[in-house]
Amino acid sequence: GKSVDELIEDKRLFILDYELLSDIPLYRDMVFYAPTALVYRELLDEGSSRLNLMGIMLTRDKKGNEVFTPDSDTPNKWQLAKLHLTCADNQYHQFIHHLGMTHLAMEPFAVAHHNSFPEGHILGDMLKPHFHDTMGINYLARRTLVSPVIPFTDRTFAPGTAGALKLFLSAWKN
Repeated sequence: GKSVDELIEDKRLFILDYELLSDIPLYRDMVFYAPTALVYRELLDEGSSRLNLMGIMLTRDKKGNEVFTPDSDTPNKWQLAKLHLTCADNQYHQFIHHLGMTHLAMEPFAVAHHNSFPEGHILGDMLKPHFHDTMGINYLARRTLVSPVIPFTDRTFAPGTAGALKLFLSAWKN
């Protein structure tokens, strides 16, 4: 019930931009997009709210891009656009936030914690549960998920292992 200008004024309009995905190489002949989505926050009863999709643009062509909306002529196009957006969001989350920022970025901190804090140090004791099994989980992931021999991620993610690590490095630089 609001116009785009009103949503902007109310600070309820958001852009999801997966631009970092546009620079990663794809594994084999897999298809993958680096979409942009427009999302608004719908206000519900009793002060709660939820996010809703307004539109999805899958491509980044300077000449023009098709925008998919819930009112698209063909319902399947909207469903497929949402599916591709979900895939992009999953790749982004798994490789940047989960593998990258959670596992890879935290490993040096776990090592430093182990080497720097004496037994019984209050700060060391507070941090210890957060680093529990970090080294073991990361070791297993390097031997299975992102293994240089037979990486599981090559078969299950469009960018494959090499593309995924490149994606994380791009995010880390930013």
